Amino acid sequence: MRKLALSLSLLLTLPSPAFARNWQDSTTRADDDCAKLARACSAAAVELAAARKLIEGYEREITAAAERIEIARKEVESLRELSGLEADRAEKLQAVIDAEREKIQALTGKIDLQEKRIASLEGKLKRARKFALVAGVAVVVVILIGVRR
Repeated sequence: MRKLALSLSLLLTLPSPAFARNWQDSTTRADDDCAKLARACSAAAVELAAARKLIEGYEREITAAAERIEIARKEVESLRELSGLEADRAEKLQAVIDAEREKIQALTGKIDLQEKRIASLEGKLKRARKFALVAGVAVVVVILIGVRR
C-alpha cells in the first residue's frame, strides 16, 4: 500500500508543471470545498438556458415581422392597383416595410451574438467541469494519503 501511495504521489507531482503551463486562469478560484465551482457551473448553465430562450424569442419576432411585411406588401400592391387611393398611404406602408426589414436585420445580428455567447459559455462550462474533476481526484488522493499515514 505504501508503494501505491508513493507512486500516486509521484504521479501527482510529475504532470503538475505541464498542467500549470497549459492550464488557463480561472476567474473562480477553488477552495477545499467545491461550492464555488458548483455555483459557477450552475450560473453558466442558467445563463446558457436564458440565452437559448432569448434566441427563440428573437426567432418568433422575426417570423411575426416577416408576416407583417407580407401583409403590408399586399396592401401596398392593392393600393397601387386601385390607383384611386392616396399615394401617401402607400409611402407610409413602404416605410413600415423598411422599418420591419431593419428590425429583422437587427434581430438576426442579436441571434448571431447570442450564438457566439452560447459557444463561449459552453467552453467555460466544459473547462469548469474538467477543473472540478481534476480537483476532486486530487482531494481524494490527498485524503487517501492522509488516511494511510
